[in-house]
Amino acid sequence: MVFSGPKRSKLPVAIPPQDVVPEVLMDMFTSMITPNEDDAESEDWVDDYTHLCAYNIPAVALTLGPAHWPHLRHTYEALSEHANPEVRRTLAASMHEIAGIVGQDIAASELLPIFYRWMHDEDEVKIAALQIVSDFMKVRR
Repeated sequence: MVFSGPKRSKLPVAIPPQDVVPEVLMDMFTSMITPNEDDAESEDWVDDYTHLCAYNIPAVALTLGPAHWPHLRHTYEALSEHANPEVRRTLAASMHEIAGIVGQDIAASELLPIFYRWMHDEDEVKIAALQIVSDFMKVRR
């Protein structure tokens, strides 16, 4: 039997408002994971946008601070399951940074299950996650 980590609740949770980053910028950032159906070329750019979103999510999380993690949770989870392994690899390479920002409790309840899932992912994603495991576990102490 393989341990898949703690189970996450899928119940909707009210997200408290934030005033750190203008809402229009947050909407633009979080929409990078969803192609714009009005744009005929959106299919060509989806991976580029999502990769940029994955690359920059630690900076956005740091700017928002741990109290506003719920504003990024859905985006992070969507990126962690993205079809393109390069997006998942980029996210895996910075998971320890996210853990340091959100703290031990959220790292344990929300990031650790993603880490476990990545251990069954493609090699490039596994390698990226394993390269940061020491720094990730330091947050978990």
